[in-house]
Amino acid sequence: MRKTCNYLALLVLLISCKQEVSHQNDMDAATRLQADSLNNLAFKIEVKEHAKSRNLALEALNLSRSIGYLSGEGRALSQLGRLFRQSEQLDSALFYHRKALEIRRMIRDTQAMGYSYANIGVVFSGYGLWERSAIYNDSAIWAFEQVKDTFQYLRRLQSKGVIAVELEGDRSALEVFLDYERRSRAYGEDGLAAEACRSISLTYYALQKPDSSIYWLNRSLELSTRLNDSAMMMNLKMDLAVRYFGLPDLNRGTQFLNESEQLLNHGFGSAFDSLYLKEAKFIQKLALAGQDILIQDFEQCFVAEEAYYNRIHASQLSEVEGAYQLKAKQAQNQALYLQNQQYKIRFMGLLLLFLGLVVILVLTISHYRNKRSINMREMELKERHIRNILQEQELKTVNAALEGKDQERTRIAGELHDRLGYILALAKLNFSSLQEDLSRMQHENSDRFSRISEMLDEASTEVRRISHDLYGSSVFNFGITTALHQLAEAVSAANKIQVRFYSQYIPSDLRLELQVSVYRIVGELISNTLKHAKAGQIDIQLFGRAGELVLTYEDDGEGFDTKDATWKHGIGYTNIEARLKKYKGTYLVETAPGRGMYFQAEIPSIYYEPES
Repeated sequence: MRKTCNYLALLVLLISCKQEVSHQNDMDAATRLQADSLNNLAFKIEVKEHAKSRNLALEALNLSRSIGYLSGEGRALSQLGRLFRQSEQLDSALFYHRKALEIRRMIRDTQAMGYSYANIGVVFSGYGLWERSAIYNDSAIWAFEQVKDTFQYLRRLQSKGVIAVELEGDRSALEVFLDYERRSRAYGEDGLAAEACRSISLTYYALQKPDSSIYWLNRSLELSTRLNDSAMMMNLKMDLAVRYFGLPDLNRGTQFLNESEQLLNHGFGSAFDSLYLKEAKFIQKLALAGQDILIQDFEQCFVAEEAYYNRIHASQLSEVEGAYQLKAKQAQNQALYLQNQQYKIRFMGLLLLFLGLVVILVLTISHYRNKRSINMREMELKERHIRNILQEQELKTVNAALEGKDQERTRIAGELHDRLGYILALAKLNFSSLQEDLSRMQHENSDRFSRISEMLDEASTEVRRISHDLYGSSVFNFGITTALHQLAEAVSAANKIQVRFYSQYIPSDLRLELQVSVYRIVGELISNTLKHAKAGQIDIQLFGRAGELVLTYEDDGEGFDTKDATWKHGIGYTNIEARLKKYKGTYLVETAPGRGMYFQAEIPSIYYEPES
């Protein structure tokens, strides 16, 4: 009973703490909502009511800082930077944009970082520091590409072209604008593609290629017509009118000028567009009067104004309407969250008794479950211990078999060398003693004894070679590096296959037992290649690396399917795996039908004592 009362008291305390934390969270959520609303309102009125927008941004900044709301603080700082840039106070604008970038880097908001990079680049373009502007614009391109914000990524490409005009000239800028147009079409952004075509047209005009300039203006007009963008159509038709007056082609120029004026009279355009229309009509009068030289001068002025307007438009970046709508939606979700929290608090008191009973029931059930799980865990540990013992026993059995195999090879080699070799040498000595009497024998017997003596020499040599092969004398006499070189040369000479061996950083005090094991592994791999792979080349590498011995083996043969596990059960790979386990080594095999085979083995410590 006392335990039950303690559980209930603890439950009430936890619920009280949860209510207090929930209340604090609700207050913070309300403050975040207010800060976001102020930022949104400041962004919405920044052009019409500049001073009010600044005050709202400062208020949002203070609210965000009061609760540690870093995202809202970054937005407020960015808003202040844009307001100061619009007022031509570039030093203050740069200060606030850098502060915003610092916070956005801290919270790893890559998209917001892209806006800050772009805004800082715009400020540097205002200083005329185009190289630094290019660096920050490229950083913005990277950020928007990371978050897959296609629209802002493409707009930054347009700004890159504008910067290229200032830094590298019109020809370099043309390449950037052409790439901007291709990518806009690829992403399905026809509106941006229309702007790109217009920028390409201006660049071709600057390069004194009026025909190409007219071609790209017509492409831009086609896209704008498809999008039903009347304002863009009005500007493009005005541009086409001026270009045709410069050819001169009065009829087509007059047609486009009239169509542009009709769109402007219907409310599509700004005060700047009205000024451009007057300039275009003046150029029309010059064309009608045949003043070709004046037409060219005024046309260049018109195009220069147009290019300047587009450059200003392209360099400016604000957190666009899509970002504003996103923040507004987030604010709406936060308000809904607050309502739900209030609803939960109202019903919390009614659920206290029910929760107390549930907790008691859960604690009782959990007690029995824990006891049962402990018993099951103990059984699993016992089973795992038994499996480990069986695996260790199996590994010891395989190692013993391999050691017995090597010992048997050593015994046979010794027997061949010591016993049969001794007998052959004694026979050779006896035959040599008879050579003194060969002068007294017939010539026929002399030839027979010579042939027998040569056969004894060949038998003795063959016994020595077999003995050395069984015992691995190349490894014992010269070390693993020389032994593998000799093996590669021997296989290359005996088969229509090229074997190449490379070695590096092999320790001089490498364990002899390990060297023999590595030699046997390479022999097994070469044997498998010669039997099954139909390869033309084998590459073998052996090197030391940070206390490890690494062996790689690669052939260009037929390969095999690793999903078929039968290859692992062959004698060759069984022996390889057992030799590596002896030194706690690991290996991997990468292959596929028709793609050759790659094998890599790593022994963790080249000085590690093998398992007995």
